[in-house]
Amino acid sequence: MDIQTFIYLENEQEHVNITEQDRIQVYIQQKEDWLEDGSLNLDGTISFTQN
Repeated sequence: MDIQTFIYLENEQEHVNITEQDRIQVYIQQKEDWLEDGSLNLDGTISFTQN
């Protein structure tokens, strides 16, 4: 089973793999409301693939 985690980048309107840390860091630096009551507020998804 292959498990992948993605973060949704609103400014690019696409999901990127969590391993693309540089793109995610740039997005977080530009996003103003990524913290909500002290909790991380980023949309994302987890993908499960079975071969």
